Order: sequence, then C-alpha cells, then structure tokens
Amino acid sequence: MNMRIQPEAEYLFVEISGPFELGEAQTLSLQYLEACIEHQLSKVVVDTYGVTGQLTVNERFRYADFVARQVIDFIALGRLQPPQLAYVGGPPILDPEEFGVLVALSRGVSTKTARTVDQALAWLGVAPPGPGA
Repeated sequence: MNMRIQPEAEYLFVEISGPFELGEAQTLSLQYLEACIEHQLSKVVVDTYGVTGQLTVNERFRYADFVARQVIDFIALGRLQPPQLAYVGGPPILDPEEFGVLVALSRGVSTKTARTVDQALAWLGVAPPGPGA
C-alpha cells in the first residue's frame, strides 16, 4: 500500500492506494496520526478510492479498533487533540453499513465515511483548498 500526505491549513489530506493488507493499513494509519501531531491538525480526510481488495468483517473490526486505540493513546499522552476522521471512498473498501465507524464511535473516536472529499470536508466544517493550492 502507498500513502501520500498533504497538510492543508485546517486539515490533513491523506491518499491511500494499492491492495488492502491489514498490517500495512494499520502502519499507514499510525503514520498519518503522527503527521497530525507534527502539523498540529485534528481533522483528517483519508481518500481510499485507490485501495483495492475485499475486507472481511474481522479486518474491518481490527482496523477500526487499532486506529481508535492509537487515537486514544495519543490523546491520553497529550500528543493529539481529539481528531475527526473522515474516510472517503465506496464499497467494497468502505462498508455501506459503516461497521468500522460504529467500532470507532463506540470507543469515543469521531469518525465518518463519505462518498466525496467535499462531503468529508463539509462534515469536518472546513473549506476545500482554494484554486492553485
């Protein structure tokens, strides 16, 4: 899996691509959470449209649980403000039933899925980057 991170004024934009593999996805998530800390940003858009493959229910649970626990640990250590995580994409990578969102929310982590980056930005309450940005 590959990842591109672009810090914007009010949020971190993350683009992930390649075949889904749970361990790699967890590692990349840890890296973008570290980037949030580095850039002092608490709003994140993760574009998953470039990710391929199928996720099992178990993988969805383990990924969401891992990210939520990392977020909670970073908050407890005073390294991260409670973030808002917006995942952009569609099936089969993002679950239409939003099981992963339910897992994260049940652990107190603000998470949402969206079909477009504009929908994600609206949920985060931030404006898209201007022309030429």
